[in-house]
Amino acid sequence: MKKIVTLMKKDISFNLKIYLGIFLVTLLLITAAVLGIDGSEATDTLNYLVYTCCASIIFVPFSYNIEDDFSTRKFISALPISMNQILTAKLLLSAIIASILSSSAVLVFYIFGKTILFRCALIPVMLSMIMSAFFIAAFYKWDINIARFVAIAPIVLFAFSAKMVEQMNVVGESFSLSALLIIFAIVVGIVTLMKNITLKIVV
Repeated sequence: MKKIVTLMKKDISFNLKIYLGIFLVTLLLITAAVLGIDGSEATDTLNYLVYTCCASIIFVPFSYNIEDDFSTRKFISALPISMNQILTAKLLLSAIIASILSSSAVLVFYIFGKTILFRCALIPVMLSMIMSAFFIAAFYKWDINIARFVAIAPIVLFAFSAKMVEQMNVVGESFSLSALLIIFAIVVGIVTLMKNITLKIVV
């Protein structure tokens, strides 16, 4: 576990400016949505999900920008680790960062007197985990460009359908805690399967 924590610290230190930039921009966009500055007619819950989910998808892909750099190779060579530990660290980091972002976004809504059910914070975390799992598999199976497409494609598709989605009455009550927990268990199962597939690809 110590090596996994060390790998996560490596990713955070190597990508700190990018992570903070994504984090702050997302919170600023959420604040603009809460105050009605963006002109969106979507519900608070939908605004919350749009910004947190889109941001959560891209954290791990950015960490792979430096994966083949000399500094990364030098760091990893000095620390005897397995591919399983590398993948576990990446997936755990995606869940942790998404959790921090989604929780912070809920607090922003509360600060401005808007209510977002805290269980909705599970949604960007699940999306981050599953997208990271597919991104990592594509990275090792093909290359960084195809992996980026895997991560970006859902955002582009969502952008094209944003107006239609905006008209949907998505509210916090739409998400049952029991249903979200069941989906979360399924996501964990899919992520575990994708990690095992990636390990076979690498070997």
